Order: sequence, then structure tokens, then C-alpha cells
Amino acid sequence: MSSWYPNKKDILDGNFVQNHARAVASKIPVTVLFATSLKTISSTYLLEETKNQNLLEVRVYFQWSSWKLIRFVRTLCAYYIGLKKVAPFDLIHANIFFNAGILAVILGTWRQKPVVLSEHSSWFNTIERMPFFKGLIFNFFQKQISYFMPVSQNLGNKLAFLGVEANKIIPVSNVVDTNIFCFNFHPINKKKIFLHVSNFKEHHKNINGILQTITRLDKSGFDFIFRFVGDGDIKTLIKKSEALNISHSKLEFYSTTTGKDLASFYQEADSFVLFSRYETQGLVLLESLCCGTPIITTRVGGIAEIIDNNGLLVESEDEKALFDAMKLFIDKKVSFSKPEIAQNAQKRYSVEAISSKFIELYQKIA
Repeated sequence: MSSWYPNKKDILDGNFVQNHARAVASKIPVTVLFATSLKTISSTYLLEETKNQNLLEVRVYFQWSSWKLIRFVRTLCAYYIGLKKVAPFDLIHANIFFNAGILAVILGTWRQKPVVLSEHSSWFNTIERMPFFKGLIFNFFQKQISYFMPVSQNLGNKLAFLGVEANKIIPVSNVVDTNIFCFNFHPINKKKIFLHVSNFKEHHKNINGILQTITRLDKSGFDFIFRFVGDGDIKTLIKKSEALNISHSKLEFYSTTTGKDLASFYQEADSFVLFSRYETQGLVLLESLCCGTPIITTRVGGIAEIIDNNGLLVESEDEKALFDAMKLFIDKKVSFSKPEIAQNAQKRYSVEAISSKFIELYQKIA
């Protein structure tokens, strides 16, 4: 059960949760139960099932309403409808406490099944303390969860600060399909190629900070190519770059790609750049590393935990530091072994590595 999961509204919503489900399903049967509202359906509910070997995905869409109470009731009904399609199960693995974790605890109590929870939400790292009402809900329901599996130790520390028992917190990273995201030899680029992959949301990814840094590099006479790839508003991004008078030859924009097409962008790049204001871990960083591409990224959330002779860390909002880091790559004053980066990353983030951690935990309680 997950608060986020790829669906008709957003095919990339919670794709990292789907990756986890697929990883575990490589070894044992998994059913995903997910419900969300949809404005484009004529009936009150629409059931969708997708079966791929050991993984069954049950999505239940319900008609959107402007009334919160109606949406709440329809959410419960949607999960009840979907639950009828779920075969007998031994354990509930929830993703994101608000709100799937709460529903999972209720279902686990009803069916007398243990509940574990993977936490991905950077919201926990953006608050100093839990809002009062949410705090009451969190403290009550979190006690019924056997294990919390945040995607980083940093997020785990925040959960402990908010009241989760330390011995119940076992970090388990995001997972990468290393059959797709892997090292592939590429000729040396004539110009250094930098890559950024995201949804281009300014408050999160600090796209303006990246553009300002690119502008400074451009005006300083450096030659390079910066590629933006993502599912965000590319038109606005292009307009911003034009307003800054960045040389057209130094910018490239691509809409969303997935799978091998996306992997080829990582494999060709000399460095991946993520200038986020907050992250729990950053799946795109792991994908880049599994392709052997070093990263330049901010010291926020759990990102520092993945840096190990595979990239450079800068402070959030520090555009000068980002400029200096990118300049090191352009001037060839820093180098990394792409095959070695890929090899180390694949040991840590592969389907085999992450699914084994999950199943080891399952076996302790189910």
C-alpha cells in the first residue's frame, strides 16, 4: 500500500515505490493496492489490474469531489473494493506514513497482519516539529508498525527524533534496475556534458540556482553542454534561460524519457548535477552512479551518505560552490573512475541487494 504510485494522472508518481515492489516481486509474490481520485471517469469507481509475473498491481480510481468528506469516504470504499482482488497475504508493506501508513495499520489490525513501512517523504526533514494534530495521529499509529525503513539514515534520525523507537528503524535505500542503469563505455566528449533530471520544481530542485550558475560559466567563457531532462514545464525553463541570455549552444532540453533512453543520458554525461534544497536520498543520483557518472549535489537530507569517491558535495543555495565544482570538471582538475563508480553503486542499490534486505526483515515478523 502506498500514498504515491504511478497512475493515470501521473505515470512517474512514486515510481521509486514501484521499483521497490518490482524488486521484492523478483523473489516472492507481491500485490500493490493503490487508490486515488480521477476527474475524468464517469462512474464512481474504476478498477484496474496489471499482472506481471509475481507482481499484481491493483489500482482503484474514484470520482473526484470538491467535498473533502466525500473524497475521504470514497478513498475508504476504493480500498475496500481493491482489497477483494488481493489474495491471502502474510504482511503489509506500506509506503509513506501519511496516509497509506495509517490505512495499512487499520487493515493490519483488522486482518491481524504485521505492518512495515518504507518512508520516502522529505516532508519530515522540512519540519522542526510535528504539527499538534498530525503528531497525535503519528504517535498513535506508528506504535503499531513493526519496522520503519527510511531510504536514508538521515531520515531515520528524524523519525527517531519524532518518537519512533531507534531499534525499529532500519534504513533501506531506493533500488535501481541495474540491467538498465549500468556502465556503458562512451567515447570522451569534446565538451564536458552536464546532466540534470527532475520535474523542474523550483522550490525543491532550485532550478534558478542552476541557471544562474550556468550563466556565470557561460559569461566566463567556458565551453560545455548542460542537458535538462524531465517531466516538468520545459517551456518556462527555456524562457528563463533566454531571459538570462545563455548561449543556445550550451543548453539542451528533453522531455521525459524512461528506461534505456534515460540511461543513455546518464551514460553519456560527464557529471550529473542536482542542486536541491531538500531530498531524502534522490533516486536520480543512484541511477547516475549505477551508470558510472559522478555527481555534483547538495549536502541535504541523506545525500551525503551516498558520496564515496563518486562526486562532489556543495552546500544548498551556494551557487559559487556549484560554479567551482562544475569548473573543476570543465578544467579536468577532478577525475573519477566511471567503471569503479558503477561497480560500487550496483553492489549497494541493485535489485538483489535491496530485495534481500526487505525479505530479511519480512522473515523476522511474518
